[in-house]
Amino acid sequence: MRYIGRAISLFFRLFIVRSLKVMFLPGLGPNGKLAPAPPVVKKLENRPQIVAGALLLFLFLLVNLLCFLDIDPVHHADYAVYVVGGVLVICFLILWWSRKEITALTREAEANDCRLCLRCGYCLTGLPDQHRCPECGTPYEIEQVKRRWSEYLASRAAREIPW
Repeated sequence: MRYIGRAISLFFRLFIVRSLKVMFLPGLGPNGKLAPAPPVVKKLENRPQIVAGALLLFLFLLVNLLCFLDIDPVHHADYAVYVVGGVLVICFLILWWSRKEITALTREAEANDCRLCLRCGYCLTGLPDQHRCPECGTPYEIEQVKRRWSEYLASRAAREIPW
């Protein structure tokens, strides 16, 4: 009986867990890490978390305000549902908007031969190979910029699930 349990455990670890990793975490490099995203993409990826935190703080302050004003939320249950529903809708809209901006930015990087500023996303086509970004003033070398964008785009394409 002990051997059957070990065989099932080994089967689970070897086939099921690895299959799930391949299905849901494709595009990992040999060291198990993804290519780092440029700072402009990281900023867009962090926007939904910042907005969600601000909205949760707003809800906390709203509840404290209701308690301070002696308003019983039990008798005004509809308002609570509307407020929570509105906050959730706003969070999902911000998430959708951020994903849309990231997709547009990656398409622009592909269209401009990966010549976008890493910090602000400004198009560096036609500028010298070593210079400062005219938008944000960040110094750049075009080869490093192209390499970092192409690594990120390749890892992003490898992570996309076809279905």
